[in-house]
Amino acid sequence: MLIASLAFIASLAASELDREPSMLLGLETRESKTLLSENAEDFYGLQLTPRDNRVCQVRAFFRGAPPRTARYCAGRVTGRQVARSGVAVLGVGETVQGIGTCFGRNRRIVAVRFFTGAGETVTAQTAACTGSFQEVRCQEGWVVQGVQLYFGGASWLRPQPGLQGLRPLCTARTAP
Repeated sequence: MLIASLAFIASLAASELDREPSMLLGLETRESKTLLSENAEDFYGLQLTPRDNRVCQVRAFFRGAPPRTARYCAGRVTGRQVARSGVAVLGVGETVQGIGTCFGRNRRIVAVRFFTGAGETVTAQTAACTGSFQEVRCQEGWVVQGVQLYFGGASWLRPQPGLQGLRPLCTARTAP
């Protein structure tokens, strides 16, 4: 298991993940978490869970692997909060080519939209958007392999951080 983990980390370091600053949607903060699949085309879904009107938990889904979670909620997430989650799931064989985000009144991300190569979209939304979606797409022949998430905005009065930024991590498609 250790050898497999080290091999995976080495392959990530050697791979060509696109962490271009221009791919950032929203704000980059000190609190960040990367949710990344082992294979290029495995990323297919995202669940946004709000608490106190702030997305504080993001769960990413990958084909053939358990979901990975970035959780910054103060306290445990309840079933009622999960029921208010926004979920975006692609169909079998579809890959994420780009991602868009929409912000709410509190200047935090309230919706995430996936774009496929075929022009289809799916959206995970937890509240009303106050503007249009900002979007970024991978370069031709690349797909989104995962996301880097940025949480922040907690204060003494509101200890609940929220999702303030997202960067899709693009990589070259694997050969068929």
